[in-house]
Amino acid sequence: MISIFGLTYAPAVLISLVLIFTILVGTTCVVGVIGWKRPERRLRTLELRVKTWWWIVALVALALGYPENGVYVVFGIVSFLAFKELISHLPTRQVDGPLILLGIPILVLQYYFAAHHETDRLFMIFGWVFLPVLMVFVMVFMQERTSGFVKEIGGVLLLFLITIYAPSHLAHFFALPQGGSPSGAAGLVLFVLILAQVNDLMQFVVGRNCDRRKIVPNVSSRRTWDGFLSAWVVTVPLAVLIADSLTPFSPLQALLFGSLIAPLGFLGSIFVEAIKRDLEVRSTSAFLPGHGGVLDRIGSLLFVAPVYFHLVYHFVYEKGGLV
Repeated sequence: MISIFGLTYAPAVLISLVLIFTILVGTTCVVGVIGWKRPERRLRTLELRVKTWWWIVALVALALGYPENGVYVVFGIVSFLAFKELISHLPTRQVDGPLILLGIPILVLQYYFAAHHETDRLFMIFGWVFLPVLMVFVMVFMQERTSGFVKEIGGVLLLFLITIYAPSHLAHFFALPQGGSPSGAAGLVLFVLILAQVNDLMQFVVGRNCDRRKIVPNVSSRRTWDGFLSAWVVTVPLAVLIADSLTPFSPLQALLFGSLIAPLGFLGSIFVEAIKRDLEVRSTSAFLPGHGGVLDRIGSLLFVAPVYFHLVYHFVYEKGGLV
């Protein structure tokens, strides 16, 4: 392990972060030079996206370097911001107030379970079992009328699942025995974060420039077959390339994860786009300049995080006799 500025990293994780920051430096320089030589080009959005990426990568590096408590705080804040964004757009009634207020203690409980290995089972079933039961209990004793019950209870349940339950899976890696990966939990999390974001970036860039064959034009005009296939072609070999240093995966397992992350990341992004279309908003917020809201940024992880966690938990930890 290597310590720097009070943060501790496995060598492969630190090298990966240095490479990411190096890419950001290069990208910042290229965008700056283009803007200087050709000021007529509209690069404002791109400049904002790159600047925001500096903050995102710095926050991830901080969380991964201080896993004792920092990672749960960071992921908890991300969940809270996504929860706050989505609830501001949901058409809720005054009577739904108690349900919404439950979001804070539910978030705290979920990340408490995520932070302790001995609460594995509670962590895994909390969102799917206890949460719906608790919500029905509140609705039965506090609901004044049933008009719109199905639609709005579904919206509130969706709110909790995608903003709290799904992201918390990545934080739970840090509570598991660390012998399962050469780079520890930080390596496993960085692996999936790199692949999910590269996959999303490739879909965005290629889809924006090759928009002839749209996959779901009524949901997203920038998601095309060209972008999806290009992202898949890049994500799969990248998974194999970085798996050896960050994870315990064999090349075949890395190939499997890369093949799953590409389509699941696409589905997560489309899922968020569909929510925004239904709510008639362009982005969930302006919290991340150039990107939109927190939920816009983590959309590609909504399905990736739970599936990735449970597959790793089964094949690495359970079959490896670590849990």
